[in-house]
Amino acid sequence: MTTPTATATIEPRKVPTRRISFEESLRDLPRHFAADGDLITSHVIAALSSVFPDGEDFFVRSVRRYRDRITDPELKRQVSGFIGQEAMHGREHRAFNDRLAELGYPTKRIERMTGSSPGSSGKRSSSTISSSPSRSTVGRGADM
Repeated sequence: MTTPTATATIEPRKVPTRRISFEESLRDLPRHFAADGDLITSHVIAALSSVFPDGEDFFVRSVRRYRDRITDPELKRQVSGFIGQEAMHGREHRAFNDRLAELGYPTKRIERMTGSSPGSSGKRSSSTISSSPSRSTVGRGADM
């Protein structure tokens, strides 16, 4: 018995690098910026945003490492667009994180733990992330 195989044509996707900047709009950002001034949601978003620049930098480094091996011109264009887009995302998250730090959120401390702050080595120390069956901690946890 033979299994039929489907062949699908995948249309090329454009990955545009959109030049965006939210810095001006961040000036008026209130301390509890989530919908209806929700304190918990504001803190969750701030914590998530703190780790995004490091993740975006990781994606860019990973793709750049293999970009020269790509032979398909369309994929090469998509990769260039992806790199540009992730670089823009990282820049905007850093600007957002700077504003959140001004408002008192621990974004800089979290960025240092993940290695994304300027001047960091980008390497995690063994005390940065630990887990045990009973709990999982990020950093030393006490000052969060």
